[in-house]
Amino acid sequence: MEVSSSTHSGMGWKELAVVGAIVAGSLFAMRGTPPDAAAPVAPVPAASVPDTEYEVRFYDEDGNRLPIEYRKSQ
Repeated sequence: MEVSSSTHSGMGWKELAVVGAIVAGSLFAMRGTPPDAAAPVAPVPAASVPDTEYEVRFYDEDGNRLPIEYRKSQ
C-alpha cells in the first residue's frame, strides 16, 4: 500500500496564465479608450434663445394668494 499526499499553496502556472490574460485584455481594452474628457459644447448664440414669460404666484401660509405687481423694465 502506498499513500502519498501533497499540498499546494500559491498560484501555479495555470492561475498565472489566467491572471496574465485578464490583465493583458484590460490593458488592450483601455488602450483604445480616451481619457475622461468632456466633449466641447458649442456656444448658443444669444439671438437664438427665445423670450420666455412665466406666471409666478405667491401664497401665504393659509393658502391665500398674495398680490404681487410686476413691472417689466425696458
